[in-house]
Amino acid sequence: MSELLTIDGIVGALYHALSFAPGGQPDYERLADLFYPGARALPPNDDDLVGSTLSVDELIELSKEAARGPSGRREEGLIEREVARSTSAFGTIAQVFSTFEVISGDARARGVNALQLVYQGGRWWIASFAWDDESQLVAGDA
Repeated sequence: MSELLTIDGIVGALYHALSFAPGGQPDYERLADLFYPGARALPPNDDDLVGSTLSVDELIELSKEAARGPSGRREEGLIEREVARSTSAFGTIAQVFSTFEVISGDARARGVNALQLVYQGGRWWIASFAWDDESQLVAGDA
């Protein structure tokens, strides 16, 4: 839990929870623990849930459905890692724009996560999470 004491730590914990080895799945329990009670997620406009915000439980279920679907990456595993970050913070609040790269087998994608963080109870929490994909997972895309 010591990683939740810093902004670097909670952002790293998010990417670690989303990544998984071949045959595995994201660490959903760990992922849920990163979010403040009542936190919301907003998928990109190109998702089926246009304009809808999701609870953390709904976000996790969406992730599970995607992993089970025809384009799921469970067999290949998935690594999501941060490649750049812009952070603005004041006291107990922070806004983080985190550019990420996703690698699954020979497919790659990029995008940006927008996180609003709050520091309460001796740790950082994700209060809201929005993201957009720069590109789709395309085999051989560099």
